[in-house]
Amino acid sequence: MTEYKKFKGMYVREGLAVDKNMINDCLRYYTIFGSKHSLEDAVVMDWGMNIGGFGHMLLDKPIKKYIGIEAHPDNYDVAKANLGHDPRFTLINAAVTSERDLWGDPIESIELHLTGSKQEYCSGTTNLKSETAKNMRKYKISVPAVQASEVMEEFQPTHFKCDIEGEEYRVFDSWDWKFPESILEMALEFHWQDKILTYENGWRSKILENNFEAISESLNYVKGDTHFTWKNSPAPYRNIWGIDCFYGKTELHAS
Repeated sequence: MTEYKKFKGMYVREGLAVDKNMINDCLRYYTIFGSKHSLEDAVVMDWGMNIGGFGHMLLDKPIKKYIGIEAHPDNYDVAKANLGHDPRFTLINAAVTSERDLWGDPIESIELHLTGSKQEYCSGTTNLKSETAKNMRKYKISVPAVQASEVMEEFQPTHFKCDIEGEEYRVFDSWDWKFPESILEMALEFHWQDKILTYENGWRSKILENNFEAISESLNYVKGDTHFTWKNSPAPYRNIWGIDCFYGKTELHAS
């Protein structure tokens, strides 16, 4: 049986520094929620819940409902220990995807590719279309799958956090980058070096066309040589893991 200990008020696994890192990342990137649109009576959707770091930040907030979805079964068990006591919180052990079978029906399960190291608890992916991802995966497990569009339609979230290790591209491509109208704020992490290069001049503009404004955009885990331009300035490229972005729905006023 996995041994838990407490860190910043949350259960973490003994000997797994990655759990502490994920909690610290949530505190670094997600305190911004509610800055543009209030969390009062919010319906919060969390794709890539991990052990519940973001959800834990909402326990004392006046939200209406939280839906956390996590693919890795071990992460899900820790999240349940951290969040399962609050009746506002719905926790789902599954991978979010837009993939369908040959007949166009929703798939019931999907392969989660893992690294075989302690980092696998924060880096498992269901999308191996990037060379970056292919080179990091050592083995795979089958996990339940939920359709991205179906959970959005069912819960109609007002606040949305997405960190699903590359699957975001397939999902958002399937939506043509048109996000559900109910969403007022969203934190999105985009992964993979080969995809990040197209962010500023590609799909970033599609997000803004959805009546969102970019409130915060920052490179994640950067070191190495200078190879590309970020916000009109040279930026290190070799070990970029992602871009953490926060968007708020613009206020629309009748003319």
